[in-house]
Amino acid sequence: MNKKESPTDSTKHSKKVCVVGAGASGLTTIKQLLDEGHIPICYERDSDLGGVFNYNKVPEGEGGNGVYDNTLLTISNYLMAFSDMPPSGHRRHWHHTEYKNYLVEYANKFNLNRYIKYSYKIIKIQMIDGGRSGYNVVFCDNTGEKNTERFDAIAVCTGTHQLPAVPKIKGLNSFDGLVIHSSQYQNNKVSKGKNVLCIGMGESSADITREVSMSANNCILGLRSYPFLVPRNLTNSSSDAWTSRLWHSYHTPKSEGIISYIVLFIYLVISQIKSLFFKKEPPKKDAFLQDTSKEMLDLDTAGEVECVKLIKAWNYLSKGMKFYTKNVSFVPYILNGKIKVNASGIKEIVNNTVIFNDGQNYDIDLIMLGTGYRDDFSFIEGFELKNNDVRNMFMHSIHPDLPNCAFIGWARPVTGGIPACSEMAARYYSLLLSGKVSLPSDMHKRMEDDKEFYRIFLAYSPSYNTVIAWKRYMETYAELIGCQLKPIKYIFRPSLFIKLFAGSLVPYQYRIEGPHSLKKEAIDVINRLEVTLPSRHFYENIMINLISKKWLSRLMSHVDYSTDFAEWFRFDVKLTIDDIKKYSFRNDDTAVPLKIKKRILSVRNLRKMYGSVAADSVLD
Repeated sequence: MNKKESPTDSTKHSKKVCVVGAGASGLTTIKQLLDEGHIPICYERDSDLGGVFNYNKVPEGEGGNGVYDNTLLTISNYLMAFSDMPPSGHRRHWHHTEYKNYLVEYANKFNLNRYIKYSYKIIKIQMIDGGRSGYNVVFCDNTGEKNTERFDAIAVCTGTHQLPAVPKIKGLNSFDGLVIHSSQYQNNKVSKGKNVLCIGMGESSADITREVSMSANNCILGLRSYPFLVPRNLTNSSSDAWTSRLWHSYHTPKSEGIISYIVLFIYLVISQIKSLFFKKEPPKKDAFLQDTSKEMLDLDTAGEVECVKLIKAWNYLSKGMKFYTKNVSFVPYILNGKIKVNASGIKEIVNNTVIFNDGQNYDIDLIMLGTGYRDDFSFIEGFELKNNDVRNMFMHSIHPDLPNCAFIGWARPVTGGIPACSEMAARYYSLLLSGKVSLPSDMHKRMEDDKEFYRIFLAYSPSYNTVIAWKRYMETYAELIGCQLKPIKYIFRPSLFIKLFAGSLVPYQYRIEGPHSLKKEAIDVINRLEVTLPSRHFYENIMINLISKKWLSRLMSHVDYSTDFAEWFRFDVKLTIDDIKKYSFRNDDTAVPLKIKKRILSVRNLRKMYGSVAADSVLD
């Protein structure tokens, strides 16, 4: 894999590839295809690159792409960037314009624009001999003129933010007021002086609800279940810095052996005693460039006790095992009364009155839908994805019925960046086209194992079918590509060894080894990022990986998971039953336990969740 190919070899394997979309996923796909000597031609419907980050102001209510004026990324720059062009400087959350600038810089650095046709729309894709002989792509330019071009392969990189999903609520279609999907939202001028109902609590909705409450006459947040909330700012840095090999103990590949954990434990003890790595002066600015002395949880969100309690209460009530909402900036607005929460679910809408299941009703002028998106693959003639569910594709990317075709951008990690996941998929796809790797012989079994894993891992977010577990996804692709890191090789470099395990699982770890590696650059990036995972977590997870499987099974069958989901941060603030009742915003006991009970997952289910295809070292 590492040996250099001659130009003749490269040409022999070269394929003409249609790349659909020049967003983040499309750009990295073009780059990875070029690395393998393929010929990409990208069709982008807009006049500029960036996809959802190609922000253009449009008249209110006339569409958009999901990025609003004040969008700040929920993932920090080091996890949003590609492994072949890491950022520099402070770990922080970029504004959407900064990320767009990063994508422009990426395209310029690798001369990608020459392969992109702007203002071209794909009308349909036709399989030739079932795709075995290639594909005909029918497209038109901004004049409307249609053309057809033949390709050897197709990379669909439009991603999931295409068609707004509208919930089925009785009376919504006959609502007298204005209904706006979050994809159309730009700023809170639209809600000024209005009575607004916000539905949904995803990451964008968390921002939009907060902004709306600042200008609205009344702002009601309607929930049917509780989100799992993750502050974006913890331990003076972005909370996604905790995305480490240790923290993600749900997936332990064979490359992380017992010897590694024993040595890691020794190194961590020594490093703490000597204050070499964890006793340094804290940075002056946090992940939002706020003064670290204020101990903020998020953008303009102080870490006050009641804020922490509300977050912990909702995490308890969420039951965990669902997609994480990595934004708590709206929480102070619930506490100060600007956002009124009703968590009983909407019964119906009559004219302009919204009636909830608990009998409360509100007269509403504007409904803001933060209800996500749906997929549409109908532009590929003769192709139908079972249940329209990307989990019916291998690694959310490759469908057995579409030769030399990949869908890149349909993997949204619970925490971690979509672009980095797309890069890994694009690297594998490019190697497949070159014939350097093959689809695994047990591909169908792996797909079924993945579906079973996510059935348990995301038990309370079953409709979030694009969501994946960061470490499981990245490590599985690394194994397939041949770039999986073997940490034991760096055992005599203590600082690096610690950061490979306890530091964040950044994409650059997958450029240390394997094809198109950038070993020196990758190690330099990893070395300059500080470890912020609290010692309590890394010692606990070391012990989990060192303990025998037999005893681990017994231990985990008695874990109080509901409490564990709530008490994973700010250990100084303890959650009580009264807090849970108070912040459930319910008048009944439907969602509120009379006492904290243990919610035990069966050992059988734990074995299914931890016994993945790529790793079987946690449970029998």
